[in-house]
Amino acid sequence: MFAKLVDLVKGDEIPQIDTHWFSESGIIDVFVMLGPQPADVFRQYAALTGTTPLPPVCVVLNSFVLCVIYANAGMSFVRHIESD
Repeated sequence: MFAKLVDLVKGDEIPQIDTHWFSESGIIDVFVMLGPQPADVFRQYAALTGTTPLPPVCVVLNSFVLCVIYANAGMSFVRHIESD
């Protein structure tokens, strides 16, 4: 093992990576996406799988308002809401 590391450092041997893939339930679909930047890989992945749609603005604003109300109101308001 040590000799292989020395060969790798010296440059006498071209590094080779061997992998073994197996599936117990059928065929494996493998997609290899290469790109010089992570954004390129993400763009390829998004083209392959599709992107997640953003929620409507009213949902985001409503969630924000509820967070502010619960954060500022304290537990008495929360208990009041739970009792209704």
